[in-house]
Amino acid sequence: MKLNSMTLQLAAFGVAASLFFFAGCGGGGASTTGTTGTTGTSTGLTTGTTTGTTTGTTTGTTTGTTTGTTTGTTTGTTTGTTTGTTTGTTTGGTSGSIEGTVRSFDGVTPVVGAEVSIPDRSREKVNTDSDGKFKFSNLPAGSYPVSIKSGKFTRSVNVSITSEQNLTIPGAQTQLPTDPAAGAPKIAVVTGDYDRMEDVLAKVGFGPVSDIGRAIADGTQKYDVYRGTALNISGGVYAGLVDDLINNTITLSNYNIIILNSGMTSTAFGTTPSTVAAKLKAWVEAGGALFATGEAYRFVEQAFPDRIDFFGDDAKAASEVENRDSEVGEPYSSLAADVDDVNTRAALKGAGALNSSDMLDLSASFPAWVVVNSASGTGAATILSANVPFTPLGGSLTNATKPLTVIFSAGSGKVLYSSFISPTVTSPSIRPQERLLSYFLTGL
Repeated sequence: MKLNSMTLQLAAFGVAASLFFFAGCGGGGASTTGTTGTTGTSTGLTTGTTTGTTTGTTTGTTTGTTTGTTTGTTTGTTTGTTTGTTTGTTTGGTSGSIEGTVRSFDGVTPVVGAEVSIPDRSREKVNTDSDGKFKFSNLPAGSYPVSIKSGKFTRSVNVSITSEQNLTIPGAQTQLPTDPAAGAPKIAVVTGDYDRMEDVLAKVGFGPVSDIGRAIADGTQKYDVYRGTALNISGGVYAGLVDDLINNTITLSNYNIIILNSGMTSTAFGTTPSTVAAKLKAWVEAGGALFATGEAYRFVEQAFPDRIDFFGDDAKAASEVENRDSEVGEPYSSLAADVDDVNTRAALKGAGALNSSDMLDLSASFPAWVVVNSASGTGAATILSANVPFTPLGGSLTNATKPLTVIFSAGSGKVLYSSFISPTVTSPSIRPQERLLSYFLTGL
């Protein structure tokens, strides 16, 4: 069997001293120029003929044990420079594999497009497929750190494989974390009268769910809650009031993701909208992720007026709030929505959240919900859409296909707006739309 010069050089990297000696003394004319630093033990047999010239500089430290046999003939010229440090144990010339499935914090929904890498092997980087699966092949026996990243969620796990072993990492070790200490982002939730994303977070693992489906139990949730309503609807477990969060640049900087529930209020926003909008915009552009639902669209519209076209009077200045002109959606008892984003559709299908037509069933809405005309701004994309009923101010009942969820990037951050909501329910079970709302977090 003939091996090219690069193959033999790599296979015998751990026995570099003996190979170079063999090439210089018995190879018939090969020469080596460079500096090699090698620490370790090499045991094995090298048989063959090496003819050619190797020119370059190898700088680095290799620590470990290499055991194996290399037989063959190498002819050619290798020129280059290698710099780096490799630490670990590699045994034999055979290879194995590492694979697994990345799932959302609910332990059910596969995460599509998550980045999985082996940092010690810079070329080993893949994205999870439509089932959330990944695989690294042709790996020598040894120990490997595997890193997972999806949006602002990260997770690391150390694994080891033996010669020719095909290892599947247990699902509990590749599930996205909910605890900031384990790689989850720092999340703040502002309460609202019509939506309860804090319940959704609790249902998918961010905190306990009480007997009536509520999320907050004595402050044990893994996110901070700010009071955004006149009523104390969350048991009094608050990190502060909404204005303490969105009108304070220092407080904003403490969080990676901020969720604004539909029906929230803000005295700061009502009196100085441009100031609050500017602070939110700066926070997003610096890398923050803003997730707003329902009536909280006003915060998105003020901070990013050109990214989403909300229903209303187009004659108004971009900096003006629509003054509820967008809240013209008619109530519905149920609605089948198209999942326009391919990766999101694959994830929800994998979680069994879609109906037989691969659409997402939404439960009843409140009256006067917010209607989006289009995701017309630069970089804005529609994730969910449906044929919806609405009555424009001074107009008649109309049905038309409109975006229900839109996402866009701004600077180093992202903004996601959802016109549909998840009001309080009395069951801890996860409804399809709640599955989707929680999955949104993995892409922010």
